[in-house]
Amino acid sequence: MELKEAIEKRKSVRYYEDKPIPEDKLLRVLEVVRWLHQVVIVSHGSLSW
Repeated sequence: MELKEAIEKRKSVRYYEDKPIPEDKLLRVLEVVRWLHQVVIVSHGSLSW
C-alpha cells in the first residue's frame, strides 16, 4: 500500500471490542515496533529528540 492510499483510506476507531487479540497479530505488531525503534536510533543517533 502506498502512503497516499493509506492516508486516503485512513479511519478512526471510536469504539473497542472486548475480545482478545490473536497472538500472531500481537507478535507482528511488536516485531514492527522493535524494528522501528532500531531505525530511529540509527537515523537519529539516539531517541532523545
